Amino acid sequence: MSYTPYPSAIDAAGEVRWLYAGDNGHLLRRLRNGNLMIQQENCIVEIDMLGRRAGRSWEVVPRDLHHDAVEMSDGSFLALSSAEDSFDDEVVMIDQASGTIVGRWDFRQILDPDRPVMPANLNPKDWLHMNGIVHDSGDGSVIVSGRDQSALVKVYLASGRIAWILGNHDKWKAQFEPYLLRPVSELFAPFIGDADYLPNGNRLACFGGITRDLEGRPMELFDFENDKVNMMKVSAHIIELTGETPARVVREVVLADDDASTYEGYRSYRAEKMSLYP
Repeated sequence: MSYTPYPSAIDAAGEVRWLYAGDNGHLLRRLRNGNLMIQQENCIVEIDMLGRRAGRSWEVVPRDLHHDAVEMSDGSFLALSSAEDSFDDEVVMIDQASGTIVGRWDFRQILDPDRPVMPANLNPKDWLHMNGIVHDSGDGSVIVSGRDQSALVKVYLASGRIAWILGNHDKWKAQFEPYLLRPVSELFAPFIGDADYLPNGNRLACFGGITRDLEGRPMELFDFENDKVNMMKVSAHIIELTGETPARVVREVVLADDDASTYEGYRSYRAEKMSLYP
């Protein structure tokens, strides 16, 4: 499946106010100085709001940059990468001044790489596939999402110790069971997306990859019997909700192609609410 990424900003009226058409991967986050960091190949690149290179770039070496990075309060970056001879299962810390990697957390040493992947994918060696990272400066931890373990995991950086695991409770070894959270309720997004608490108490939810066939019926991402990705029409739904129960919808953004004769569509890796002018 091919796609063209266009990081975009949409105002409260649904009008596109900003769009970046340059080379970019999945990464788009605002830096503390007001500029943006994006991904180009295996590098974190700083651009201004006009899309111009505004500073240095930082290469994630010797392996790849996979989908996400965050800037810490001291200016260092935490980035998702791959452990040696493995896939998308390592967090690295990059010193912003020197560009060198000053810390590594190999999740093969933190979780169980032999646990069956959930959901199954087309690469049996891709056991974790981390897609997102959040840094909690309050307790020195990170929260990472592992797509192929269907889990969010919080880990303390200083010790490498697990704080909790949110996800499917099946097939975890006994040593991990004390860390498994028991949610009051679960909503499930089959393919990409995120959710954020907003400063005003609202929530922003991004259902970034809603998969349907041309008749509008839900469908799986993968055809496991034939070892390929299904042809599917993908759409995205972004919703801001109030914090009370029951919640009230404040605004919605739907990214969809209504032409039922084509598989062309839209997806949203994640959504963030921010001021256009830092």
